[in-house]
Amino acid sequence: MKFNKLYLIIPMLFLLSSCAALIVGGVVGVGAVFYDKGQLTAHEGTGYDETLAAVLKAMDQLGYAVEKTEKSVAKEKVIAVTPDGKKIHITVKYKQIDHTEITIRAGTYGNEELSRKVLDQIKSNLYQNI
Repeated sequence: MKFNKLYLIIPMLFLLSSCAALIVGGVVGVGAVFYDKGQLTAHEGTGYDETLAAVLKAMDQLGYAVEKTEKSVAKEKVIAVTPDGKKIHITVKYKQIDHTEITIRAGTYGNEELSRKVLDQIKSNLYQNI
């Protein structure tokens, strides 16, 4: 029986791609931060209420006006506006007791630098006593 090398190459390419890591791994670990398609996503080892409080405090510290909050089961969305009029959309999702996901989109198409600035302030509030 002749063995086709294509059966080896295709799975290897799949495993080397970044999408496969999420499929094979199943979940993203705490501490992971990535920017994709205009939004920054971070996984923190903190509780949901604690993380949400840190987000609201960060908006105040940065001088961003909270325009609205939308709450649903295990998720809250905060919409704030910067002094120059850019909208910041932040979503806090409950993952586990001490695991939350923070998603930040700054502006319409995303602004990585501004998103990271917001995340840095949130993290500063979360880990200030460590």
